[in-house]
Amino acid sequence: MTPIHPINLEGCKPHYGKTVFVILKDGSEIVGTLSRFSGSQLILNEESQIGTKNVKNTNSSKKGGRTKKGKVLKTKVIEETSQGALPFFPQEFSQGFTPPALPSNTITLDLPMIAMVFVPN
Repeated sequence: MTPIHPINLEGCKPHYGKTVFVILKDGSEIVGTLSRFSGSQLILNEESQIGTKNVKNTNSSKKGGRTKKGKVLKTKVIEETSQGALPFFPQEFSQGFTPPALPSNTITLDLPMIAMVFVPN
């Protein structure tokens, strides 16, 4: 195991995304993925925020395809409406609805709590 010393931005940055072993001053041990160093805090297991883009369908209403026997298949493309996300989803349910948050596995450790940080070889 290789120690990260000093425990600061320059010492931690090369190890972002790697598994680390943290020993706290009270003797507790924590294993996690080093996400970042922020101010005087070490952040472990933080999920990245992936940006999403709105994709617009270029076909306006119908798509067609063929089966092996040459029959034409017609499928409808469901488009968003101004009343809700989907035509069958009532407006009163689509506005102001936020799905429940999932529990976070992020661990935030204040620098004064940390005795040592190691990276496995």
